Amino acid sequence: MKRAFFLLLAGALGYLGTAGAQVKAGEENHEFPPGVFVNSSGQKYRLADLKGKVVVLYFYDGTGAESSIFAPNVKDAIRKLKDQPVKFIAVAANSPPAAAANFARANNLSMPIFADTLGLMQKRFDAKVAGEKTVRFVVIGPDGLVRGNDWFIQSSGPKNYLIKNGLVEKTVEDQKVDWKYNPKDYDAKLQSALQAFEWNRFEEGMKLLDPFRKSKTKSKAKEAAGLLYTELKKEGEAWKEEADKAAEEKPITAYDLYTRVEHVFKGDELAKDAAAARKKLLETNKAAISKELAARKDMTKLEAQLATMSVVQRAQAVVLCKALAKRHPGTPTAEQAQALAAELAP
Repeated sequence: MKRAFFLLLAGALGYLGTAGAQVKAGEENHEFPPGVFVNSSGQKYRLADLKGKVVVLYFYDGTGAESSIFAPNVKDAIRKLKDQPVKFIAVAANSPPAAAANFARANNLSMPIFADTLGLMQKRFDAKVAGEKTVRFVVIGPDGLVRGNDWFIQSSGPKNYLIKNGLVEKTVEDQKVDWKYNPKDYDAKLQSALQAFEWNRFEEGMKLLDPFRKSKTKSKAKEAAGLLYTELKKEGEAWKEEADKAAEEKPITAYDLYTRVEHVFKGDELAKDAAAARKKLLETNKAAISKELAARKDMTKLEAQLATMSVVQRAQAVVLCKALAKRHPGTPTAEQAQALAAELAP
């Protein structure tokens, strides 16, 4: 079941954006395409999960030696904004995962890096980087709209750079976003759990919270954990309510939400109610849900293949995407694969 849960989230909640569109200031952002995140402890990121916060994407040319100037300036921005709810993610253009990982190690970067091997992230955000213009930034506001899209480091000639770090900081500060779970409101021992919940890593956060919440010894941390759990449960109840509303017309969406509630609130009555609702939903929609699960499992394999390809292999990637869509007709994942094929086509 746990494996199925992650396959569900990866597919139904989606990694794919609208094919062929370019994002400019004030427009909705797109998602990360299939690919590998390095320097992230195995974690994948979805921009949809980061709504409510500010996200800064740094696009750099992984083939250019000049990109080394990018690291110290980015670290300076991260240092200045460390107390704000901002997620920094680099996008390594034209770079395989191994090279992106080496870049992170060589420059002591702590931020996750997405290896944009197929060039789709650059295309989706109209952020192509190459040659003298070495690094571009995109700032995404808490509403999911692009609020800044500009050159961060721009060269006017060999080794002559114009660094506009202040633009990033100003754009971030203008968003005026707050922490959802303010660390000042809870015991300091809960900080790791709070960070996980803040960035929508609920299962991880619950594992960190449970030792305090279930402790048999009275303490300020236990009391704070109980208060935090009460707030979190309200969110879980909202997920279940959303699932209940979606059950008839969007059974796969409902199935995902029920499953999420089960895993995050394991052992709670809320989780038991969600499990019962999911079981009932499966009884009446078994064929459709089973087909979609099979398609997502196939998509996971396809994503692993695509992550090893480069821009010059796009035609091969198109064939693979179309083949998946043909194997799983009528499923949401097949539609995603078909859209991805169209985006990859010359």
